[in-house]
Amino acid sequence: MNRHLRNLASLAGLMLLTDMAQAGLIDSINGGAKPPFVFYGGPVNIGWFYTPSVSYDLSGIFTTFRSVPNGTGLHTITVQIQSDLPQNGGSILEQGSFTGDSFSGGTLGANFGSSIHLTAGQSYFVDFLNTAGMGVNLGQWALDSSGIPAPSAGATTNLGAWYGDSGTGTNFSLVSGPAYYPISTGNVSFAEPILYFYGSMHTDPGPSPAPEPISLSLFCLGLTYLVLHRRTLA
Repeated sequence: MNRHLRNLASLAGLMLLTDMAQAGLIDSINGGAKPPFVFYGGPVNIGWFYTPSVSYDLSGIFTTFRSVPNGTGLHTITVQIQSDLPQNGGSILEQGSFTGDSFSGGTLGANFGSSIHLTAGQSYFVDFLNTAGMGVNLGQWALDSSGIPAPSAGATTNLGAWYGDSGTGTNFSLVSGPAYYPISTGNVSFAEPILYFYGSMHTDPGPSPAPEPISLSLFCLGLTYLVLHRRTLA
């Protein structure tokens, strides 16, 4: 009898754990890309539109910067996610700051103070502030068989456009010039950001107004076992 109750209690615990959020890396853009050996010499702030394919709760955004010996040392960088471009009336949904060292680079980013819910199919604007002097967090490109630039060196996605500001502006104007720049140390594409999106997803996306009868019964049986077990020990 005790063995059966123990099994039921374990099953009830597993069912409760299944309903908990699964936290970790949810999405990425060019996650396997190798940034070219060049630093941000132009845009102080840079951003892109991001459209998630699934709905989830976003808790942080990270990227990978290339280490460069000709960088400018330590930078306090802010990563933001906005509802739209600021010039279109977009508002900051969440943001976080981190310290980046241009000489060492690496995978850097920030976890937000609270999670925000992202809806599948809806576009958001992701940007980094104060990147000038850091090694780029961008993918590379090479000419394909037709002579057209295509993602390479681990990059797989070109977003088609990028937005930037020089100086202290944060309006993020669309950069009408080319997204592809030939660099002797690796061609850089400003439309190929390296981005990692961390957060959580629930296995049950819908509301649960009341426990299912079977789950409730199993939970009660588990509690009954614990009470009986304590009485036996007493």
